[in-house]
Amino acid sequence: MQRSKIVSTFVLVVAIMTTLGAAQRSPVSLLRRGPSNQAGSLTQHPQTLGSNPVLMIDYPRQGGQQAPFAINDSGKIVGFYNLPNGAANGYELSGKTFKDVIYPGAFATIPYGINKAGMIVGSYCLSSNCDVFHGFILKGKTYTSFDVPGGINTNALGANAAGDIVGSYQTPDFVAHGFLLHNGVYSSFDAPGAGFVTWASAINKQGTIVGLEQDPADNDHGFIVQNGVITQFDYPGASSTQLTGINDNGDIVGDFTNDNLSWHGFLLSGGNYTVFDVPFPGTTGTEPFGINNKRQIVGAYGGEANGIFYDFGFLTSY
Repeated sequence: MQRSKIVSTFVLVVAIMTTLGAAQRSPVSLLRRGPSNQAGSLTQHPQTLGSNPVLMIDYPRQGGQQAPFAINDSGKIVGFYNLPNGAANGYELSGKTFKDVIYPGAFATIPYGINKAGMIVGSYCLSSNCDVFHGFILKGKTYTSFDVPGGINTNALGANAAGDIVGSYQTPDFVAHGFLLHNGVYSSFDAPGAGFVTWASAINKQGTIVGLEQDPADNDHGFIVQNGVITQFDYPGASSTQLTGINDNGDIVGDFTNDNLSWHGFLLSGGNYTVFDVPFPGTTGTEPFGINNKRQIVGAYGGEANGIFYDFGFLTSY
């Protein structure tokens, strides 16, 4: 069972991301029956999750391979969209205005995280086959590239208010490990029971990290790193679980499946679960990626149209 964002060779999202991943992740749909703003941005007439509005995030004039990954407390959102030639560009969405985030000279740029100060982290590749990619930091208009020492294929996935960065990288044996970059010092770790993949998705101001791992049988589990202790996490009764975001209050978002066909989002807050599915018609998968301190949540929802899987973004709150 392959995850969104992860394949065996750890290729960048252009090649990898049907964000909810073809047959396995029941990805996102062309069935855009929720009315959309043709200029891009958010739906004009949102659907609701209970009393909570759900806005569709749709980059202007792009098709259905796009997703937002993170939102900060100012409401700025970062994500990506695919291009017809297979490349991918990142974006920052502020209010109703999209601004491209493109690492200079890159074939693909994927911003995964944005912190309170607006620092953006992500990954990029230079060649069209994306066989080698690197992490980047964007502060203002200045890009800084980095790689975990001794590693290959660095993905910077999340950052907290202090500027600590988490993500994943590979060693030459193509095993993916989690990393933390704190005050210029790298720490590497593997989740308990992980096979070839440990993927650190997000970090909060307390230094708590959430992510996902794949065990040797390719089953997916979430994990939490707190005070240096790594604990495996599974949604009760789920066959696969992913943890993708955490805020400074300790609220966690992720997704799970019971049948490897339909995926459901969840919020874990104060020990209580709230399960939700994006209510747009045709949706068979919901994957929240990020949550801010106002409990605004961004992610992807998906389905299938004529045998083709498509991904769009959503914004909601709890």
